[in-house]
Amino acid sequence: MIGRVGYKVWSRGRQPGLRIYANTIRALRQQMTYPSDDGKYANVDQWLSLLDTGKRPERYSRKAVVLTPTKDIFECTLTISTLPPRSPQGYVTAPIGTSLANLVYSRLGRNANVDFVSSPQAETLILNPKPLASIVRQQVRSARRKLRMLHQPAPRNLLAQGLYFEMIEYELRVATLGTGMTINWRAPYIDSKSPVLRRHNIMCDIDIWDAKRRPQQCIEVKSVAGIPTGPFLLSRRESESRHKCRSRCTPYH
Repeated sequence: MIGRVGYKVWSRGRQPGLRIYANTIRALRQQMTYPSDDGKYANVDQWLSLLDTGKRPERYSRKAVVLTPTKDIFECTLTISTLPPRSPQGYVTAPIGTSLANLVYSRLGRNANVDFVSSPQAETLILNPKPLASIVRQQVRSARRKLRMLHQPAPRNLLAQGLYFEMIEYELRVATLGTGMTINWRAPYIDSKSPVLRRHNIMCDIDIWDAKRRPQQCIEVKSVAGIPTGPFLLSRRESESRHKCRSRCTPYH
């Protein structure tokens, strides 16, 4: 996810780092689905939910890795805390004496685009990633390569076959929708990575959200033998998920 950060200093100018703005933090609640390092919070969504109810939760912190435009990698800490009365603020500390700290000092007061990537081990922040248009072109090329692979036999293993066609669908959606949407592919997990869908027990392979975090589509991919318009079966949970999405006016394909 692309977000905005600022090059800042705090602790009376002694600590340089990256300031993560409130709107970026709120957008990350769909992505940062891993527990804080101290185990107090299951994910950022839980932390923000407490904040939204008027509470002042303790800090949410995770290990972070920052990749600079010069390809230098630094181990840091990403922390989200409260800014009274009810606004989140985040920051990533830059190790003092490093080129990352020097980069912050050289660009104080400026903002930068950052690509946030979450993993169970750490949050990765890629400073000044490639322009979004370039990323989309790469994704389109990747999708075309995957489509050419369809002329080859699909994997015989049923699990591998299912993931294979989910990958094809995911690549197509990314290439088609471009950068205005958030597209989540649940693999390799059973449930969606979205806390909202998990909370409502909605099951799908791919879920799509707009820039305001409103659900746009839930997609269940089926790989079955037969003609493209032939019948296929939905599990009970998939069928229930379809009805829940319809009741909320969210397409379930």
